[in-house]
Amino acid sequence: MDNVAHTLLGATLAKAGLGRKTACSLPALMIAANLPDIDIFVAGNQGYFDHHRGITHSFVGVLGLSLALTGAFWIAGRMGFIAGRKQIRFLALWFISAIGILSHLLLDVLGDYGLRPLLPFSPKWYYGDLLSIVDPWVWLVFGCSLFLATETKSGKTAWIAFACVLNTVIFFAAGRIFALCWAIMALVITGGMKALHRRAVNPSRAAFVLFFAYLGLAATVHHAILLMARQTGPLLVSDAISKVSVLPGRPGTAGKWTVILEGSDSYYVTDTGLKNWSLHPLKFERYPKNLRDECYLEALKQPQMAALARFARFPCVEVKVSGGLCQVLFRDLRYARSGTSSWAAETAIVPCNCRRKYTAIDHP
Repeated sequence: MDNVAHTLLGATLAKAGLGRKTACSLPALMIAANLPDIDIFVAGNQGYFDHHRGITHSFVGVLGLSLALTGAFWIAGRMGFIAGRKQIRFLALWFISAIGILSHLLLDVLGDYGLRPLLPFSPKWYYGDLLSIVDPWVWLVFGCSLFLATETKSGKTAWIAFACVLNTVIFFAAGRIFALCWAIMALVITGGMKALHRRAVNPSRAAFVLFFAYLGLAATVHHAILLMARQTGPLLVSDAISKVSVLPGRPGTAGKWTVILEGSDSYYVTDTGLKNWSLHPLKFERYPKNLRDECYLEALKQPQMAALARFARFPCVEVKVSGGLCQVLFRDLRYARSGTSSWAAETAIVPCNCRRKYTAIDHP
């Protein structure tokens, strides 16, 4: 997920009780909750698809990164760069750092981007398919609890300003209706947590209860749509379906999920909410795979095209022939269904083998 969510989760872990274990718990948890994403500085543009969510997002990475972070804090404390009443307890801080890094893996595996937690022993990707990469409701749950956990007036003012910034981002990215609903829910959740706080309930712990309730709701809806897709989806397309996937919709899509049916040579994609498909049949859009096309196989010799192909979960190839050249457009249907501007789309120009028979595919 996005780093706003990771940071808020790390801070909430500290306020829920882990912050009392040793000195530097709060900064350690906030850093640890983001630390696996250090791989984006190592991967660069060419190696992004191969290395992002790689070894730093694995259980081996949890061990190494938590040890490195704890060592850095412990050395800084010994050298006098960190002053405070409490001493850094190495084992306690190591445990806390590991929890923070594991929280990062938890949020990441909940989405449709995926995670490879068993590297370097297994390159297999795991997908939760419950939450979008950016989920403003996660910001809301943890942010409200942190607002209530802040005791100073200036701190609360800073949280309100931060909430306004996030709401502005939501307004432009997801629309005014979504932004208005988000603002209303912010007031509702804050009021509810404040009432619990008066009864000596830790707001941060209440936030985790609400977060897992939200996950439970998402899992219930996901399962219901998956069952309908498996039962009815194959009847709506003229192909033998081998696999059915349900992916979370993006913020502002009014609760819609993306259903992808996989046939032998094509994918069939639609967006839907929780409704009866028998009464409301859905129309699927067909995306030919074309993974055996000669021009595509030639384009795989280009490093960036090959890297995206290794990453793609639902690979789709479109080839257009002109003047002895092939324009190869590769997309991962999770994030790119049309156009060429998406980060999950790659274009290559390769020589055309004119001896083969080919019919150009015009697909939006």
